[in-house]
Amino acid sequence: MRTCKGRRGFSLIETLISLVILAIALLSLAAVPVVTTRALLLSDQRAKAAFFAASALDLGESANYQDPKNSDFGAYGVSDDARKLFSLTSLDLTGTYQVTLGFYSKTTGGPSWNSQPDYVQAEVSWSDVLGRSNPLELSRDLGPSSHLVVSDDT
Repeated sequence: MRTCKGRRGFSLIETLISLVILAIALLSLAAVPVVTTRALLLSDQRAKAAFFAASALDLGESANYQDPKNSDFGAYGVSDDARKLFSLTSLDLTGTYQVTLGFYSKTTGGPSWNSQPDYVQAEVSWSDVLGRSNPLELSRDLGPSSHLVVSDDT
């Protein structure tokens, strides 16, 4: 049997090292769809929270500041008189998002219940796909005619 000197193949260690490198590359490629799907779900949840917060601000802007509990706005949720907030339970029928809305005064720095407030603030909280609690707050300044609703008196 003849052997050629100077010609050798791969050793067992070289083969094992190349297999480890290949396994790491394949595992990282397999993780891409998982990470992408999770990022899409987080983005979707944040977009829904922003929608609920904007809807709550629209409701707050149309509320009667002198008596918000008895205005049409009051039908959208229950009020917490101690914190001067509305919990808007009917915005999200799935119960995933908790939406609260409060009327505030810039001069007192706190809630404004019976007088005309300077701004309204909506806070949305939810648990994301990773189980973490996420808050989102939006606020909007209110003008003197914010609570006026155009009605069709014919």
